[in-house]
Amino acid sequence: MFLLKEDGSEQVVYDYQDYPMYVHRNLLSSYANFAAPSHWHADIELIYIDFGAMRYNINGTVVSLQKGE
Repeated sequence: MFLLKEDGSEQVVYDYQDYPMYVHRNLLSSYANFAAPSHWHADIELIYIDFGAMRYNINGTVVSLQKGE
């Protein structure tokens, strides 16, 4: 789903060369155990829950997100 460097950071492949932006839609069910690998990056990451719910770990703090958030 995404590439990780040796330091655990994500190798982000931007959609536009002139502007560092990446838009991606995915299902948690596409990941083993419904969990993406733990990773980090310097970019801002926005998450929107289309349906269902998820728990999101941000620097050790787990946030529960619901549909529409």
